[in-house]
Amino acid sequence: MQLSGIRNVYGRQLDLILGNTAAADVCGAINTAALHLLPEDTHHPALELCLLVDTPATVRANHPLSPGGSRDPNFRKLDRLKLARLIQEYDWSFLDTDVTIDEAAANFTSVVSSFLSSCCPIRYPSPRPLWSDGHLRALKSDYKRALSAHRISRSERHLRTLKYAASAYRSYNRDLGVWLDDRLSFGAHLDSVAEGACRMLGLISRMTSEIRDPLCLRALYCCWVRPKLDYASVIWSPEGVTAMDRLERVQRKFTRLAVRRFLNDHTATLPPYPARCRLLGLVSVKDRHSHARSLLIANILQGEFCGVTYWQPIGSFLRQAKVVPS
Repeated sequence: MQLSGIRNVYGRQLDLILGNTAAADVCGAINTAALHLLPEDTHHPALELCLLVDTPATVRANHPLSPGGSRDPNFRKLDRLKLARLIQEYDWSFLDTDVTIDEAAANFTSVVSSFLSSCCPIRYPSPRPLWSDGHLRALKSDYKRALSAHRISRSERHLRTLKYAASAYRSYNRDLGVWLDDRLSFGAHLDSVAEGACRMLGLISRMTSEIRDPLCLRALYCCWVRPKLDYASVIWSPEGVTAMDRLERVQRKFTRLAVRRFLNDHTATLPPYPARCRLLGLVSVKDRHSHARSLLIANILQGEFCGVTYWQPIGSFLRQAKVVPS
C-alpha cells in the first residue's frame, strides 16, 4: 500500500508495506517494487518501512488471555473488496500535517487496523492442544507447502514464509525420546535406559582394562553413562523402590569397578555403596533425580522455565498470591 502525500527531498514517495505473514499467505502474492531502497535523507530511512500487525504470539505475550481464549484475525475469510474500498474512500489528507515518517506510520497503522477489525472476522482457537497430533500435522503441512513454493520461485517472500513455518514446526515438535506405553507407564522407557546404561558401562570396562585411576574412570562414567540415567528424568523418574533400584544398580556396578581397579585386588572387601560414592565424589541416582525435580519446580515458580507459554499463568497466579517474591 502506498501512502500518498509524503515525499522525500528527491520527490519520490515512500512505499509502506502492511506486513503480516498469515495475511500474505492467504491474500496473494506481493509485487516487488521497482525501487527497492529509497535514498536516505533527514526524514526517511534508507530501508523500506514495514508496518507489522501483531501476530497471535505477540498479542498473547503482551495481553492476558480473555476468558474465551485468544481472538486472532481469520485472514482466510478477509473481505478484500471491502478493505480495498475503505482504503480508497478514506480521506488521507490528515497525513499531510505529519512532520515525521513515524507520526505518519502510526496514524496509518491505527486507521488500517480499524479497517481490518471491520473486514476480518475473528478466528477462535482450535479445541485441539498445541501438542496434539492434528496440530503438528497442520504445521508440517504448512512447512511442506512453503518449501515447495520456495523451491519454485526462490523469492524473498517465500523464503520468509519458509523460515516462519519451519520455526513454528520446530517450536512444538520436540521429541524428547521418552517412551510411554498404552497403559500410560514408562516401563518400556525405563528398560531401555537401564539396558543402554549397562551396555555402555560394559564397553567402558572392556576398553579401559589397563586404567587404574578412579578419577579417569569417573570422568568416563559421568560423560557416557550417567547422562543416560539422568536425561529427562523429571518426566519418567520412577517412584517405586524396585524400579529405582534398577537404575541405582548401574552406578553400584561402576563404583565396585572403580574401587577394585584402584585397590588392584579383586578379593578385597569393598566398603558399602554410600562410602564408595563419597570416595568417588558421586551422588546417588535417587538423590540426583530428586534434585532435578526440585529444581524444575523452583524454576516454574520463579518464572524461569523455558516453556513460558504454558507455565506463565502459574507463576502469575503465585505472584499475585504473594507466594513467590516478585
